[in-house]
Amino acid sequence: MTNYITFKSECDQKAKNYQKKYNLKTNPVQEFKGADDEEDAFRHAFASALLVARGDKLAKFLGDMNEKNGPNGSGSGPTSTNMDLWNNAVGREIGAEILKEFGSAKHKMAPDILDDIIAEKIIQRMKKGELITDLKDKRDFENSHHNGRIYTREEIDPKNMNTEEFLRHKIGIDKQLERDKTIPTNAEAAEKAKSGAMVYVQPYTRADGTEVKGYYRSK
Repeated sequence: MTNYITFKSECDQKAKNYQKKYNLKTNPVQEFKGADDEEDAFRHAFASALLVARGDKLAKFLGDMNEKNGPNGSGSGPTSTNMDLWNNAVGREIGAEILKEFGSAKHKMAPDILDDIIAEKIIQRMKKGELITDLKDKRDFENSHHNGRIYTREEIDPKNMNTEEFLRHKIGIDKQLERDKTIPTNAEAAEKAKSGAMVYVQPYTRADGTEVKGYYRSK
């Protein structure tokens, strides 16, 4: 199993090197430099992608525990944690993509070649806006395709979802269309939930007072 402390140190150093190579933006507030910015987003995605690409089965667990506990075991703010969880998930997608593309040939790659492939894929996704690089980004990991969210036709109907909300969820909707080739109706989703193929998450209120509407997600 991966030695987390050694691995984190390794990824931090590699992230610094790529930050210079790609001229990634850092937090303008000096005391938060390297936190909640492009460099931070890259670092989280890179570590998660590398764990998956190396075949570590604990990639999701390690990433999620890091966001729960924080670097000193104290945890971080909810908005920052949301950003990190989102970028960890993007990294895992990239790692899985690499495993699918290269298969057994991946094991013959020099480590720096694998690192470069991961880095380039992260930058491509960052340019497309698929990572969260700023705390002002309103996309919500818990209520997103990264966490299995499934959208219904009624949900994304302009009568029920305004333009701002649609843009916030557009990546998830596009991913769902790419994966499933369809958007189910509420009735179809309800039937799948009854059969156990989907799960319906009841509306709830978070500890910070944010109200979350009910939604469907994959099992």
